[in-house]
Order: sequence, then structure tokens, then C-alpha cells
Amino acid sequence: MSGQESISAERGAAPSQMALDLGLPPPPLPAPARETPRETPRETPRAAARRFNLSHALRDVCAHLVKEVPELRYVAIEQVAVSFTRARRRGRVGQHARCVATRFPGGGREGDIDGRPHRADIVRIDEWEPLYILYFVLPRFWEEPFHEKIATLIHELYHISPECDGALRRFPGARHSHGGTREEYHQRMRALAQRYLTRHERHPPLEVLRHSLETLERRHGELRYLRITQPRFRPIPPPRRR
Repeated sequence: MSGQESISAERGAAPSQMALDLGLPPPPLPAPARETPRETPRETPRAAARRFNLSHALRDVCAHLVKEVPELRYVAIEQVAVSFTRARRRGRVGQHARCVATRFPGGGREGDIDGRPHRADIVRIDEWEPLYILYFVLPRFWEEPFHEKIATLIHELYHISPECDGALRRFPGARHSHGGTREEYHQRMRALAQRYLTRHERHPPLEVLRHSLETLERRHGELRYLRITQPRFRPIPPPRRR
């Protein structure tokens, strides 16, 4: 598989993301960047047609989940980017996906972490600044069973704050990321996925998740996806003394 468009985060704004791992037609969507390189004069229309964009395909699935799963209807999918990263080693053990925030609660770019001021990196895709980035680890995520892929998508989307202000959902108590153990949280997401699939298992955009990456590549040719450098929340240095 080949083809990535890389987007870098700009320093000067920033979170370590309080990123959460696993364990993701709405209103007109902003153009999420050119996710294919500019065509050269030598490229034929047939060659361009044989590129398949995984980021677009997965975002279509997320848009349908947000529409059809009541617990996710607060999510503004037009504020969510879908990116991929590669696993350093194969195998099902390890991170499969994560939801990364680009703002502090309330939507600000600056806030305190552990009592110290921090600033969020800026992520721009053309002129668009997404509030959230869903990262999926290849090939690990794609090797999950079909039903588990849906549960993983819901798992990550549900990490988005109910205010959808660029921050992540925080549960009361010490286990603020999942409101209990990660497995308990994910079991709830599996229940939501099962309810969704009872009605929508044959929804056409879901078909992409039934196939392996190798099958998709044989069927569509080159596979492309968006790859965004993960933004961070960086400490703001104190002002210099004169």
C-alpha cells in the first residue's frame, strides 16, 4: 500500500492531547485537504480513478454513525479529521486507534496542565483547522473483525466532549478517560455497535470495512490516506526577565 499526504502540526499552540487509545450526507463538509498529490500532465484519468482514499471512506462511515447512533448525535463530524499511522510491528497487541483533541475545555488554545500553562499546536489542512483527529493504526485496526471495527469507531467518537469544543470527554472521578476500566467502557461501545448493526449492517459505506487492505488494493489500485503529525500541548515558557 502506498500514498500518504502528510500534514504537520504547527507549534505555538498545543496538547499532549489527553489522547485516548482504544483498545471511530452530514451538512456540507469542509474540504479536508488535497489528499492526493497534484496530478501531473502524464497521469491518465484511469490512473487517477484507481486511487482509493481510506481517510474519505472511514469518514463516511463515521458520518453515518454520528447520524444513526443517538449517543453520538452531538458530534459535529465536519470538525473531525481521519488520519492513519503505521504500526511499528505487526500483531494485534498494541494500540488500534485514538482520538486526539486540539483544544482545551471551552475551545481555548491555552490552558493549564498540572498547574502549568500550555499552548496547543495548530493543525491546518489547507484552510481547515479540525477540532479532533481520529488516528487509526495500520494494519492493526484493519485486521480487527468487522463488528469490532464498528465498536472501535464508536469508542473513539464517544471520547469527543459532549460540547464538541475541541476537548475530550471527561468522566467524574479518577478514571476520567473511560469512567471505569477501558474494557468496561469498550463493552458499552460494543453494545452500541451491535444495536447500530442490527439496523444498518448492510449500509453500503460499511462494505469497505469487510475487506482486507490487500483486497482493497487489488480492487482499487493505490490506497491513499491522510497522515497528520500528532499535535501536542506544549509548556509555555515564562516571560524573560529584563
